[in-house]
Amino acid sequence: MRTVKPSGALILACLLSASALWSSAHTPQKCDVLFVTYDMADLNALKAVAGAFRPERPAPCFLAFGQARAKMMGDPRLVLTQMGAGEVSAWPRERLLSQEDLDQVNALGPKVVVTGMASALQAQLLGSASHKAFAFYDNFDPIVDAAGNGKEYIQAFLDQSVRAEMPFTYLVPSDATGASFDDDPRTKGKEKVTVGQPVLEEWETLFKDTDKDALRGELGIAPSRRVIVFAGGYDATYEPFFTLFVDTMKDMVDAQNLEVLITYHPKGGGVLERRLVQEAASPHIRVIESEDKGGVATNKLATLASVFMCHKSSLGPQAISQGLPMLYVADPKDYTNLVLEKGLARIAGTKADLRARLEELLQAGQPPVSLAPLGLPEKKAGTEIVRLIEGGLGS
Repeated sequence: MRTVKPSGALILACLLSASALWSSAHTPQKCDVLFVTYDMADLNALKAVAGAFRPERPAPCFLAFGQARAKMMGDPRLVLTQMGAGEVSAWPRERLLSQEDLDQVNALGPKVVVTGMASALQAQLLGSASHKAFAFYDNFDPIVDAAGNGKEYIQAFLDQSVRAEMPFTYLVPSDATGASFDDDPRTKGKEKVTVGQPVLEEWETLFKDTDKDALRGELGIAPSRRVIVFAGGYDATYEPFFTLFVDTMKDMVDAQNLEVLITYHPKGGGVLERRLVQEAASPHIRVIESEDKGGVATNKLATLASVFMCHKSSLGPQAISQGLPMLYVADPKDYTNLVLEKGLARIAGTKADLRARLEELLQAGQPPVSLAPLGLPEKKAGTEIVRLIEGGLGS
């Protein structure tokens, strides 16, 4: 058999092709704008901002950890996909990145970095920006409440923020929220800009475009039944108050002709909610699965609501933005926030109070509510944040 030897030119061509493929595969991706997310609240907000970018601009890259990473897997905007691997529980809020991880992020060459404020590593990564860095606070609650208690989930971020290697600007949802930053020595006097909350624009679109009759039909809700939507929580005080809520609803669904729709926080996975609803054994008290499991998103369910309820969820003010009556199920001696202080929502911590407050809110002729008293900017939040980012890019 005749052996054909490849020519030198062919060998050289193959080597050059292989070299080009290796170089392409190992050339670090570049990201002018990097969004760093940790939980669902900052992820949802920054996704909304990404949607406001002009088409001629490169889309921002996302670096995600914790619950946000679990949600973002498979999204083409996610970079450094191996970073943050492991169970969500392996990434507590206090965990920092290694120097090797920081070097990989810096290799992306981000000019502008925008983070949430839910973890220490987000504050750590503010220093990766070459031009400008921003930290977005996604909650309307003050960072320090009237009793002097700091907002729990941002403490790891704030502790690390004092060691940030680059000056950064806080982006806050309202003037009233921003004023509370002067109540914490770690944020007092820092630069901040009131930008609004980008997810409110999604709520506005859903309330305008959702076919409510079709949604009722999809969920099997009779036209005569008034809908209560309850957004689940996860903190240490949640279980007893959720139990109180379910017990109260059992006594009210038939008398008030209610349909109670309950969603759960991703951290809890719906385990508690399903158990207590099963024990309640009422066809009109239901857990609605999350959207990624074939269910319906909380904000879309809210389009059907006569009253929106939660324990301490940040979804409460978002519901108020659409004029929904809002009722917190929590201890009024231990919990307050700006919408409660401004009289935009109510709170109940006992069965008698919960029943009375809900009956009041179900009555016709309730005065309209909005977030205007908190001092929201007139411009859309997504557009305003994009403007700030583009300014940081030098354009």
